[in-house]
Amino acid sequence: MSEMLLTICNEPDTALFTWVIYGELFHHSISAIYDPPPAPVFPLPTATRYKFFVYCVPDINCFRNTVGFPPWFEDYERTGQDVFQQLSLRVAMREFLHADTWRSALGELSRRESSVSLGQLGLVAKDDLFVSSVMHLGLRSLQVLRPGGLDAVKDDILTINAKVRALNESVEAGRSKNEWDDWLLESPWVTIERDTMVTMYDDTPWEGEDMEHFLAAIR
Repeated sequence: MSEMLLTICNEPDTALFTWVIYGELFHHSISAIYDPPPAPVFPLPTATRYKFFVYCVPDINCFRNTVGFPPWFEDYERTGQDVFQQLSLRVAMREFLHADTWRSALGELSRRESSVSLGQLGLVAKDDLFVSSVMHLGLRSLQVLRPGGLDAVKDDILTINAKVRALNESVEAGRSKNEWDDWLLESPWVTIERDTMVTMYDDTPWEGEDMEHFLAAIR
């Protein structure tokens, strides 16, 4: 099923739950960029992020296009469960779980400023990095969107903002691309949107033996 054909999110509650869990588990893949090394929490491997989508957010497109159908999927589908969970999540990201939603809630904190060159990450717009980091904070990311909710998590948000704004050409990112992760794809950093492009549509640069090794790592 095409994303454009699915005009509404099938299960908004499931989409929000997945959004929160992803942020809670994998936010450190983003914060490793601006946290001075060694990072206070070592990020989970990229293969773990992809496995999270394959096994915890089942989607027929993922199995058809990327990893193949697992033995349990036929019974799962027969019970009437949602088999488009990743697709539904991507529709939610297109409609309301996107950067402009958080920019509006963050106000002046998300002000635009010039981009900066950060090692292998290339030219980075610091406001984009800041907003993306807040978006991927798990439960706190949704707290920011509630009326008056920003005040409840403002200390965390201000800390992230200060670390991102402090980045400059003389400061290397907390880790360079593929320094600790064989399957790290950055655009220029880890996001839920990029990860679902990989799991749903096999959007990777790998071919042949490299692709087989990648699939073996996430199955």
